[in-house]
Amino acid sequence: MVCPSQPLLVPTEASNYVMIKRLELRNFRCFQHLDLSLKQFNIVVGESGSGKTALLESIFLLAGGSPEIYFRIRQWRGFSRSLNLTGYRESYRSIFRDLFYNFDSDNGAILSFEDDRTGSRKLEIAYSDSAISGLDLEGSEPHAFTLSPINFKWIVEGRVHNTSASIKEGKFTFEGTAPVAPLVYYNSVNVSSFENSSAFSALNQKFRATPLIAVIAEIYPQVKDISLELIAGDATLCVATLLDERLPLGDLSGGVAKFVSLALGILANPKGTIIVDEFESGFYYRNIPTVWKALVKLATQEQVQLVVSTHSYEFLKAASPVLASNGISKNSQLLRAEINKVGEHVIRKIPADAFEAATSQDFEVR
Repeated sequence: MVCPSQPLLVPTEASNYVMIKRLELRNFRCFQHLDLSLKQFNIVVGESGSGKTALLESIFLLAGGSPEIYFRIRQWRGFSRSLNLTGYRESYRSIFRDLFYNFDSDNGAILSFEDDRTGSRKLEIAYSDSAISGLDLEGSEPHAFTLSPINFKWIVEGRVHNTSASIKEGKFTFEGTAPVAPLVYYNSVNVSSFENSSAFSALNQKFRATPLIAVIAEIYPQVKDISLELIAGDATLCVATLLDERLPLGDLSGGVAKFVSLALGILANPKGTIIVDEFESGFYYRNIPTVWKALVKLATQEQVQLVVSTHSYEFLKAASPVLASNGISKNSQLLRAEINKVGEHVIRKIPADAFEAATSQDFEVR
């Protein structure tokens, strides 16, 4: 256990591990071309519509291993789980049209990153040159259709993994898989109690749950212990407080539940990457400084890379002195998503030391 009075851990040369060093996007969403270097701690800011979420989603897609991962992103963006495929070819293409810059799918989308583990990882998204045909018998008037399936081709460590999303019997089917990268994506709608329970169980089996309980108690002293309990037949993460019985984690404040999820993600994915969209969501603003400092400390210990987006000035004020501290600043940066004068979406990098100076003078960096 690291006491709150102790200084933030400083990474040594041996632990200076950053999973993703460089990211390149071509013809993906709002980015015609983006070539971006990443550090261990990255904070993404920018106005609505500037490309923050698209940037985070590109990393998440790259880390995946099946087109199914794109449908999860669609749900997070508010699209319905049910898909109306009337008309087939047109309906099918409309599902994927916003994957491509300016909705132009002719050249496909290419995403790639370089990391310290596998060297490089690439994803090419394009429609197949060969078409498939079928007969729709469910409509009022049966009709034939022809469409070109969309292919997601991952190239990992030089090996090609072809996957596709096609329609069979009126339903999407996914063929092929690729190895996934150690990465977890969090936003305001996708926190899973099942995944939290699974991660905690894996940590507990290896006697690694104690650091989680310790770091939670530093910020939320009302939490005395964490355990897995059976509730209505499901293994549920529960916490011990001053009450006579344990409470399901979901019954506590959103801030406690979110902090537990993020801390679990870091501990369960050592030497991996954690992405958090709208970091401040769910946290009481006065808790943000201690929450951020604790997560940076935990990520430093576990050699985990953080890529987080925010709209909160309170969070920026809290993050700047932590990231500008000795030993951390060289591994930190602010990334500002902008639309330049000619209408291109770009990412401007602000070093951690300049970031602190800007926030201390109330300069607008969001």
